Amino acid sequence: MSRLPRKQAQGIELRNISETTHTRIAIIGFGARGRLTLCSTIATELAELWQRKRLSRKPRIHEYFEEQAENEGPGVAFQLDSKAPLNTGMLGPMPLDTTGLTPRQRKIVEHLTDVAGNYSRILMADREKTLVKMQSENVASSIVFARASRDGTLDTEIACGPRDIVGQVLNDMTREALHLAKEYLPWLEIRVRFDTRVTDIHLSNPQKPVLTIKGSTGLDEDLQYDMIFKTTGTTSLSPVTGTVAVNAFTGIPGPKAIFEYLEKRNLMDSGLIKPGTKILIGGSSLSAFDPVGILLTRTGIVSLDSKGGWTINKERSSQYQGLITFFSRTDGDAIRPRHLIDFERASDRLEQAALFTPEMLLSLQVQEGLDQYHTSLSIGRLITAVYFEKLPQDIEPGRTTADLITYMSNENNRWAAEVDREAPQLSELGVFRESFLGVVDLALGLKPAEKRDDLESRFPLVFREIGARYNAMSFNQTHDSSTRKISLEDSQSWRSEVRLFSSFITASPFPVHHLFTHLTEIGVIKWEQGDYNDVSWSDKTQLFEVDGNTGNALFAAWILTGKADLLSQKIFAKLKHVPGDRIYDKGRFLRASHGPCHLMEHGIIGHGMFHEGRFLNAQWNDTNDLEAAQETIPRFVAAIRMFEDMLANRIPNPVVHLMELYEKTLPSKRQFSEQTALLQEPFINLGEIHAFADLAAVAYPNGKEFSEKMQRAKDRDVRRALFQEIRKLEGSDLEKACKRYEAQVGSIKFQPLDLKSFEEMAPDFSQQQLREMRRLLNRELDLLEGVKQIDSAESADITQGTTNTQRRGPMAVMKLYRLKIYILILSFFARFSNRENIDTLPRMDYLRQN
Repeated sequence: MSRLPRKQAQGIELRNISETTHTRIAIIGFGARGRLTLCSTIATELAELWQRKRLSRKPRIHEYFEEQAENEGPGVAFQLDSKAPLNTGMLGPMPLDTTGLTPRQRKIVEHLTDVAGNYSRILMADREKTLVKMQSENVASSIVFARASRDGTLDTEIACGPRDIVGQVLNDMTREALHLAKEYLPWLEIRVRFDTRVTDIHLSNPQKPVLTIKGSTGLDEDLQYDMIFKTTGTTSLSPVTGTVAVNAFTGIPGPKAIFEYLEKRNLMDSGLIKPGTKILIGGSSLSAFDPVGILLTRTGIVSLDSKGGWTINKERSSQYQGLITFFSRTDGDAIRPRHLIDFERASDRLEQAALFTPEMLLSLQVQEGLDQYHTSLSIGRLITAVYFEKLPQDIEPGRTTADLITYMSNENNRWAAEVDREAPQLSELGVFRESFLGVVDLALGLKPAEKRDDLESRFPLVFREIGARYNAMSFNQTHDSSTRKISLEDSQSWRSEVRLFSSFITASPFPVHHLFTHLTEIGVIKWEQGDYNDVSWSDKTQLFEVDGNTGNALFAAWILTGKADLLSQKIFAKLKHVPGDRIYDKGRFLRASHGPCHLMEHGIIGHGMFHEGRFLNAQWNDTNDLEAAQETIPRFVAAIRMFEDMLANRIPNPVVHLMELYEKTLPSKRQFSEQTALLQEPFINLGEIHAFADLAAVAYPNGKEFSEKMQRAKDRDVRRALFQEIRKLEGSDLEKACKRYEAQVGSIKFQPLDLKSFEEMAPDFSQQQLREMRRLLNRELDLLEGVKQIDSAESADITQGTTNTQRRGPMAVMKLYRLKIYILILSFFARFSNRENIDTLPRMDYLRQN
């Protein structure tokens, strides 16, 4: 790290810093992603050290910056004071290479990235003690923990406890990683600066970016680095201001803070919330749910058992009618429950209703310009309708908030009676969720994992990992380099479908959602429409009011701004991106007109906003969940370590060279086109089935008959026969539907992406690409080391005044010159030959100087 005077950081050019033996990486953000980056880096280097692989031991500095205090916890999501429940499961150790390690070494390496295993060890050390403690802190967290641990082991693949324990786990893993690095990796110096905010990034020299930081002293400081790795989240802010904000609760959902707030509002009596209290909670998402379980612990309404079941005290609930009122700006917008399907116990009916093969689903992901959100939801509706013998328009048709809550309550009650049975009757919410997710995940029906493995083996060039598939599906909607604009109507429709998609992706754990909908049935919880902008506060009545609903207290969870984080906004303003321009290159390297930027983005690169029909500050609609970080962080670490190796060996333009290595891993255009061509027939067949479903919904308005016809219509010959049968039926609507079907079938055209576009749509290097890039780089470094050995030997001869022959003998000299000639020949061919024909040879222009 090199310090620069303030005036130089603000100028057009930065002075050259003195040469050092260190490479310097700055990591902005020390939340969950930042800490997992640290742990993954150290785990990877330990494994390679013990495997005796090539490992650079040249000094390096990794400096982390975190604006929160050290005692607050890792990031906003996993604050040490937060007792809010997790909404999803956690993954085990990151996918690192541990071959050849001893059992003890493997245990050390895996432990450093095993969030799930470490989480389980803490909670299950004394299950009963943990459960008693949770019941006093948060009803919702205790329910999910009790259900996930009722068999004596903690099922970490589902929501299984509170968020603060994740923060504790990440802290413990960080301390252990730092200790191991100090003991085994003395060349890697790690610095962590808490209470330090990065206020700006200067890119006048994109290969030597400069950070402006503000620490606890309040003074600005400019620091120069070789690379910046950005792991910040999106910008969140309080949705209320003025006197409303002064009197509302906007903090971390923890019991201490919440009940101190209610005490201050004079709403507590003898440790319990006063009966008759009215609490307003803005939003209908997970963050809105977070404080509810904590509030319920001080009402006596809910009693829990050790298996995750609950009972309601009718007398207490009658005293708390209307205790909580959720209000949301959009009518009909509410988080869905997570009804999970066990594919080992599901019935064959699920397979029969699937309709579409994995090849058909894969063809969708290589079709140019396809709206993946609309398509996946449409297919999900169709499959759910076939399974439940309904019509597609009856599945998630768009309901008012009141109707939606009633529907979800009924579904939750049905699923509660089935979920623990050996052969449960599936819920409509569960089948719909798994159906449209199956479209993204490339497998429907039973045994999805086996189907995906088979698909990958047959289509390796177009098969993406799940994270890349999720990112790629939003690329066409968030980014468009052409002049085409999205109409306001289309943008609103698209955002509506994204909200529906997200309400199932970020769904509430079923046990929690079921409790809340039941409390709605008995009047403890209400759901209304309202906007934060319309919330008012009265000093006279000491009440909040929104659209006719009043409350003694207001819980206003922080919300995403709809933009990138504040730091990114500053960067974008300097780079002057035009709406629709690509902002990042492969690997999430920031693009700039004046050269490749040494800045990698691992924050939330989505959550952009529409402006005049175009998306701003977004290239993909990204996700901030922990599972995504577990999948992508090892790739970032692999890329950073290659970058550092290139810097340490004085390879010029390391980002450019990294991209050249990446390009060498790609198949030829011909190979890619041949594989996508195999998906033409599946795509056309899928399109015909989908079009026939629209016709069948008109011809067979009875859901049972529609379902039976659609299961037969998977076969093209049967489909044609059914069409002829429908044409004989009478009715003007049928006649129009038949013409529409013929037009739809006639317009089906498979237009596969070319290789360049396919790669642009996914932000990250794949694991396979990174392995090949590392192999190619290692080959270059081996050759470079050979040159250095020759030069070192010749320099020694000159210094000692001896000739090669005198010092080593003829055979030794011949071996050295053979190596030198071999290197020069490879360099010549790598520079002047057709790259497609020698794509296994690296470019080594920087070797030719020797």
